[in-house]
Amino acid sequence: MFNPVARESVQTDHERTRTVTRPSRPDSELSPPAVPEQHPAKSRVFVVDDHAMFRDGLRSVINLEPDLLVCGDAPGAEEAMLGISESRPDLVILDISLAGTSGIDLTKAIKRELRGRLPVLVVSMHAESLYAERALRAGAMDMS
Repeated sequence: MFNPVARESVQTDHERTRTVTRPSRPDSELSPPAVPEQHPAKSRVFVVDDHAMFRDGLRSVINLEPDLLVCGDAPGAEEAMLGISESRPDLVILDISLAGTSGIDLTKAIKRELRGRLPVLVVSMHAESLYAERALRAGAMDMS
């Protein structure tokens, strides 16, 4: 039977009990059970740098973000191309100055092999705009 008013006792901070009257609803009007919150998939990031300490630090910082996950890393171009093809990241972050093949050449190779579908973010310690211009011409992301 439908009870229009529900009464319950509530304990307050002052150790007194009071009665609270709240309208009640029949079971058919109750809200459905809560559905677990759906979390979107994390964006997968691949890191390329020839300094292991930098790769580890960047991995730690990126993995602190709730929507990002480092799916792999590599010290050089050859390992990067293999790792990128295996891990299928959503973004590559690479150093412009790699041992062996430059980050510019690696960016070109990534764009050529993956037909430009994979965004590449190039990081550099160099302040000269020439490096940025070369990275952009190679296909790196423009963050301006």
